[in-house]
Amino acid sequence: MEFYEHLPPQKQAEANTLYQRYHSLPSDQKSQVSQAFRKMRDMSPEQRTQYMNSDEFRSSFNDQQQELLRGMSDVSASSAH
Repeated sequence: MEFYEHLPPQKQAEANTLYQRYHSLPSDQKSQVSQAFRKMRDMSPEQRTQYMNSDEFRSSFNDQQQELLRGMSDVSASSAH
């Protein structure tokens, strides 16, 4: 959570919203989203973008999950600066 403290207030609010949305998912979806997010953290920004635009990503996740993963990726990238 140290990264959270270094986020600007707007990104902290975004992270809170994403956290709430994540925790409202059924447990099987939470697991799937968590695994994908861990996978994405190990990717370069270009690889992440390519993955999120892939057929694999679109077929593996519903719209809500895709939006959540995109948001998580965005907040995570913001904390790296």
